Amino acid sequence: MREVDFFWNILSGQIPSTLANLTNLEYLDFYGNHLSGPISEDLGQVQTLQKLYFGKNNLDGAIPTSLGMLSSLLVLDLSCNHLTGSIPSSVAGNLTLVTYFYLWDNHITGSIPLEFGKLLTLEELDLSFNFIVRSVPASIGNMSSLSWISIDRNNLSRKLPTELGTLANMKEMRMFENQLSGPLPSSLFNLTNLVHIELAVNQLSGHLPDMCRSKMLEVLIIHTNNLDGPIPKGLRNCSSLVSLSITGNQIEGDIAESFGVYPHLLDIELSFNNLVGRLSPNWGSCHNLTRIQFSHNMIEGSIPPEIGELKSLRYHALGFNRLTSDIPPEISRLTNLYWMDLRNNKLSGEIPNQIGQLSNLETLDFSSNMLSGRIPEEVGNCSKLQSLQLNSNNLSGSIPHSLGQLTSLQRMLDLSMNSLSGQIPSELSKLEMLMFVNLSHNQFSGIIPVSVASMQSLSIFDVSYNFLEGSAPKGIRNVSAEWFLHNKGLCGDLIGMDPCILPPVDHQRKLQSFILIVSVPTFVTIVSIATCVIAFGIWRKKVSGGIDVVRKINVFSQYGFDGRLVFDDIINATENFDEKHCIGDGSYGSVYKAELQDGQVVAVKKLHAGDE
Repeated sequence: MREVDFFWNILSGQIPSTLANLTNLEYLDFYGNHLSGPISEDLGQVQTLQKLYFGKNNLDGAIPTSLGMLSSLLVLDLSCNHLTGSIPSSVAGNLTLVTYFYLWDNHITGSIPLEFGKLLTLEELDLSFNFIVRSVPASIGNMSSLSWISIDRNNLSRKLPTELGTLANMKEMRMFENQLSGPLPSSLFNLTNLVHIELAVNQLSGHLPDMCRSKMLEVLIIHTNNLDGPIPKGLRNCSSLVSLSITGNQIEGDIAESFGVYPHLLDIELSFNNLVGRLSPNWGSCHNLTRIQFSHNMIEGSIPPEIGELKSLRYHALGFNRLTSDIPPEISRLTNLYWMDLRNNKLSGEIPNQIGQLSNLETLDFSSNMLSGRIPEEVGNCSKLQSLQLNSNNLSGSIPHSLGQLTSLQRMLDLSMNSLSGQIPSELSKLEMLMFVNLSHNQFSGIIPVSVASMQSLSIFDVSYNFLEGSAPKGIRNVSAEWFLHNKGLCGDLIGMDPCILPPVDHQRKLQSFILIVSVPTFVTIVSIATCVIAFGIWRKKVSGGIDVVRKINVFSQYGFDGRLVFDDIINATENFDEKHCIGDGSYGSVYKAELQDGQVVAVKKLHAGDE
């Protein structure tokens, strides 16, 4: 038998030692099963073996030294297991015909054996996701056929050897997430076939070398190091670039002069450096760009409207720079955009209404700028929005009711530190997934909608430093009094807030008022009848005796028969029916003397409770 192929099955148990009896075996494939236990030392006896695939299992223990006896081996794949110990020098040095050597994602310790330098036919070496220490040995420079090396996510340290520059066939080099230090060797210039290099998350220092002399470089990922100095001039004309990340260094240069047009570029990350200058309109010609991350630099000037030409752009971060002028309305063309971060700049003007056309937007952050005007109603059309931060600007007007349509909003709504006014719209209670709301330091007035308490996901609802009044809503989970402080009209039963106390009820005064209100119509009727009787008597006297009436008596003429005015005048005249004005008591009520505004004196009867 020459081949045993159980690729991608669900075999379990240990590798049978009887496989050593297959003396003519050339191909052994158990990749993608559930095999466990150690690799048998007896396999070293099958010296005809050319391809050995044990990857993607649960094998443990050390790598058998006997595998070094497989002198005909072309492929060794032990990846994705639980193998421990160091790489045996016999395995590293004796497999002189091997072309693919995969040990990634195990628990290998120790250092990279010097003997690897003997593997002159090796094309791909993957030792990533292990616990390998010390330095990259200079002997790797002898592996003249090596085109692909991945030793990322280990504990490698010290400088990279200059001998790496002798690997003329090297196309892809991955050494990220280690502890490599020192400057990058200038010999890397010689890797004219290099297409992909990742050295991110190390402690590399010095200047960034020009690795695009061959104009073949597609991927340069070297973020999170200590590199400084200028951007290599060769990057401007490196039109082959697909992905570039130098974020998190101390690299300097004018962003307008250092970069050109990249027709294949998908993402570029330049954040956390010392870049200056203005954004070039040329970025609008990089039509395949999906990601721009230029934050935390010293870029100034305006955002070029040509950015609107990037139809594929999904991530746009220019925060923490010195950008000025308006936000161009052309951003509305970025219909695939899901992340836009322009915070901490000096942008001014109004938020363009066209923002509502960004239907795929999930994160919008314009905070800490100098934006003014109203929040556009059109923001409510961004139906996928999960986080909205407009805080620390000069925005005015009321909160648009359309924000209640943002039912996907879940992480944050921050409108604090503005000049917003009006009432807090009850529509905000529709945002049931929202966790963080900050409306503090504005000029909001009125009451807080009671429906806010129905927002079950709410963990912060800060409305401090406003002009709100009424009672703080009850039922909000983990509520804090700090959310409501510095609103003179707000009260609540939280520690640190003024309690909501209703004014005491004066039952005697309430009863008295009721009696007065009921008695006034009766009083007006009685007085009116009396007036008519007197007038009739005077008329009769005039007719019978011919006497001129100089003055007609009508105690209500000056009031225009307005009962309310009469009542107020009586209350004032009797000092709210003080006992000192009482001139008699009867079974139905008390009689008071009242001197009205025109000087007339009348008697007023106030009925007891129950009388009309």
